[in-house]
Amino acid sequence: MSTARENILIYIAAQVGAITGLTVFRSREAAIARSEGAVLVLKPLEEQVVKIANEIALRELHVTLTLIVRGVVPDSVADPYLAQITGLIQSDTTLGGLAARCIEKTTRWDMQVADLTALIVELTFLVKYLTPTASASLAS
Repeated sequence: MSTARENILIYIAAQVGAITGLTVFRSREAAIARSEGAVLVLKPLEEQVVKIANEIALRELHVTLTLIVRGVVPDSVADPYLAQITGLIQSDTTLGGLAARCIEKTTRWDMQVADLTALIVELTFLVKYLTPTASASLAS
């Protein structure tokens, strides 16, 4: 049985995986080669848990999506991907009924010197969902 958290990550990966020209990885730590093109790495960052009733916990999962692109003007290369990523995730803020709400939180840009200028853009989303307090592993 998948956990509610894993189902949320799978849903987000499937949504952004539909973007043409973008390769999506889950929790990749290896370096990205120029030959891989535009890459998006999806991973959970942290989760806060608040007990809201005797048997219900509100979980606040911070998810990061790190976009890596290269180009002469890399922010111009990244912009259409960023618009599509945000649009797809925010088109259903319940993430297919898996979450109470998905909220876009931050976007950070970081230019790196490389064979072409590389840009790393980190988008952070806050996903709120409910689980029983007795088990974080139960699916929602």
